[in-house]
Amino acid sequence: MPAHYPISQIDPVKGQLLFRGADATVLAGKESFESVLHLLIHGRLPGKEQLNMLTALMRNYRFHGPDVMDSQPHEWKSNEETHLMVLASQLEDYAERFDFDVYESLIFFVTLTPMVITSQWRLAHGEKTISPRNDFGQAANLLRMLGNQTDQELVRDFETCLILHMDDPQNPSLNALEEKMKSGASPSESLIAALNEHSKPLHHGAGWEAFKTISAIHDPADVPEMLADRMDRGDRIFGLGHRVYRTIDPRADVMREMLRRRTAGTPQESLFQVIEAIATEGSRLIMERKGLTVYPNIDLYNAAVYSVLGVPAELNTQMFAISRVCGWTAHILELLRTRG
Repeated sequence: MPAHYPISQIDPVKGQLLFRGADATVLAGKESFESVLHLLIHGRLPGKEQLNMLTALMRNYRFHGPDVMDSQPHEWKSNEETHLMVLASQLEDYAERFDFDVYESLIFFVTLTPMVITSQWRLAHGEKTISPRNDFGQAANLLRMLGNQTDQELVRDFETCLILHMDDPQNPSLNALEEKMKSGASPSESLIAALNEHSKPLHHGAGWEAFKTISAIHDPADVPEMLADRMDRGDRIFGLGHRVYRTIDPRADVMREMLRRRTAGTPQESLFQVIEAIATEGSRLIMERKGLTVYPNIDLYNAAVYSVLGVPAELNTQMFAISRVCGWTAHILELLRTRG
């Protein structure tokens, strides 16, 4: 994989998301979290030795989890800002303490992000934290630390979701990060700027907003009236339309199929049916009332898929952050290289 490809690109007409020139939906179906992290940072998929080095580094950093948890706020907030911002603000301290260079500090941040989120979530719900396993990768450990099952098929689907969310070349959080870095700010300050932007309702908070609408509907037949009422009030229909793609978001295609497969013949099948009705009826209403052609985006599906995989839907924005720190890391390192 040539290293000169941009970290990520969107082809809005074809409806493609590319990571270093490779189709992100293809990567998500066959590569590991760690392999795609390496690809984003270094411009090429790792060989066996390179992958072993990265996974060993991350495995070593997980041992620092208890120290990081001790420095975290002791109450849960509704988004990741408080907890991950504390971790980001302490990166220089950890770098000095453990003699990290910038690359190592950022991999430390990537590795510890799920530990911060899962531990704070469990403590806030009166449950003990769960330690990661040395023989598990990032995706399996994240499920484990939430207290979920870690069977092979579940981990593979969850890993697919995490990879799809790793980077987006045109989004507010990345813009905030790049502006900070170009102003001469530190990686820590730039991560904080990205986190500040990340959870806003029209950014990755949109997935949780979409799920709140979805979960309030129990019969697909109720969708037309409910959406018409929302539009009458001037409310947004989250999960439809995209500022860049001119066709369906390719990530939404993958997650739609995963949701269909995982809910077929189960009590959760109506969840898929409601979302299908929102996609169809919402698109029709927006065309009828605003003259706009819109397609589903990933926000229509991601919280629903996570909930079916056993991840609390209200953690949707945090799941995005756990993935997106990989892209932020790659962009920070690339910007530092261009600074010289």
